[in-house]
Amino acid sequence: MTCFHALSAEETIKSLETSAKNGLTESEIQVRQSQYGSNTLIEKESVKWPLVLIRQFTSFLILILLVAAALSFFIGDELDTLAIFAIVILNGLLGFAQEWKAETALKSLKKMLSPRCRVIRDSRMQEIDAAALVPGDIVLLESGDSVPADIRLLDEVNLRADEAALTGESVSVAKNIHAISKDSPISWRTCMVWMGTHIVNGRGQGVIVATGMETEFGRIAKLTGDIQETQTRLQRQLAVLAKQLTVVIVGVTAVVMFAGWLGGRPALQMFMAGISLAVSAVPEGLPAVVTITLALGVRIMARQKALLRHLQTAETLGATSVICTDKTGTLTKNEMTIQKLWLASGEIDVSGVGYEPEGEFSKDGQGIDALSNPDLKALLETGRVCNHARITRADNGWAAIGSPTEAAFIAAAEKAGLEESGHSAVCEFSFNSTRKRMSVIENCEGHMMVHVKGAPETLLMRSNKILIDGKEQDLNNDVRHTIEQAYKAFAQGGLRTLACARKTLPAQVTPDEETVETDLTFLGVVGIIDPPRSEVKEAIKKTRHAGIRVIMITGDSPDTALAVGRQIGLKVEKAVSGSELEKMDDEEILRLSD
Repeated sequence: MTCFHALSAEETIKSLETSAKNGLTESEIQVRQSQYGSNTLIEKESVKWPLVLIRQFTSFLILILLVAAALSFFIGDELDTLAIFAIVILNGLLGFAQEWKAETALKSLKKMLSPRCRVIRDSRMQEIDAAALVPGDIVLLESGDSVPADIRLLDEVNLRADEAALTGESVSVAKNIHAISKDSPISWRTCMVWMGTHIVNGRGQGVIVATGMETEFGRIAKLTGDIQETQTRLQRQLAVLAKQLTVVIVGVTAVVMFAGWLGGRPALQMFMAGISLAVSAVPEGLPAVVTITLALGVRIMARQKALLRHLQTAETLGATSVICTDKTGTLTKNEMTIQKLWLASGEIDVSGVGYEPEGEFSKDGQGIDALSNPDLKALLETGRVCNHARITRADNGWAAIGSPTEAAFIAAAEKAGLEESGHSAVCEFSFNSTRKRMSVIENCEGHMMVHVKGAPETLLMRSNKILIDGKEQDLNNDVRHTIEQAYKAFAQGGLRTLACARKTLPAQVTPDEETVETDLTFLGVVGIIDPPRSEVKEAIKKTRHAGIRVIMITGDSPDTALAVGRQIGLKVEKAVSGSELEKMDDEEILRLSD
């Protein structure tokens, strides 16, 4: 398979025999659609309603009841026959109604979620169903779009993608068009965007390199699709019970018939008595009781907005002993919030949760005016300038448009009452995983101001001054050590860390990356939290009382993972990395979950 992330944009276009300017022609599209098929993830064929109905009558216990009904009819007991048949039919119809309702609801949801995208075909821009895409199609992307297939980027402007659904990483990824090493992991392939992820900032153009089951999401779907359905514990126990009942009933009936025959009773009379005994010993009400109980469980789950396809799923949930859950967006809100700030003049706490621009700044427990603190104001100004996000009021609260991390800076600036600078941007050097920083140059009165935001260790290395009480002072080794301790302490407290710096340039200087991002003035460190959902701590407490253990899975650093785990009430002692997990055998992994 071709590693398109290791090819240049031009090599990718040539390899796929397409045109970045004109796209594919109609005839080329038809050929490729017949070759590659639909751009959809193949699922198991939907079950037809007759099969759903028949499935309700295939359990061993139901078969015993049907045999009992037949025997009752044979001996002329019509009332018992009708009663047993009524129980079997009502039980089957109840199970069928619940499962078919769930199947219909799922089909409706899938139709509602059919995505569309913009492509260049036959030298013109068109909007089409994502299912019609083929390798070689030229796709246009912008903020808010869902990525419809695996795409090699050809051009981008400040493009960032949220890849949490694929990698679990909550921080959006800055994209570029540069080729990268063939063996690079998915999270490092910044010249690619992946099916199922979302564009949160900027715009771009790319060529589709994989569709449907050949995408990275498709490979995951193949793995999950190979999983065979197994019977639940309750189903296995009922099957064992039915077989045991069969053996006992047949045995007791045979003994009674034989004893009567030895006692001189007519053989036909004893045969009829044995059949009556067998029929009366069958627990006719048990299947109905089980079905009604599970149906009630399904209805309770439905009230909690959980859709269960099969009745037995309710029993599986009830028997769960370990829950493995993703952190980002599941245990946490996926709403980045600035909680702490480190400045040379002291540490500052920021109140408020999420993107709502309501909160206060405090130092040593005392509220402060953010705009009257020159160090704090400078840091917030840089955080606001190095930004492409917006926050907006939605029906259910405040929401971010763009990178969640950048939106956190906007919310903090709004809390401080800091307005936009009003200066025009001269140029920008974008963030990527190699640079670990971004910078924006503003044209101010008589000079240019460079605003830089990035990883604390990167900006600290490029700084030679620090802002203290509004004045630039030399950055000595003692202060460097203090800054290092500050951002490490933030990380150990479960916070993501970023730093801000700035630099003044003469108006006539032509900006270039090395000139503007060296000899910086360090402004401070920002501690950002993805706050836990308010209901999570209580939910984990309830699962613990129910004997269920919760295991958190995340792409964050071990320090951050442990800190978040403790915040939400997990009893955590250590974090196991992916590399450590790969070295463990099944028994060691099982011991971890005990």
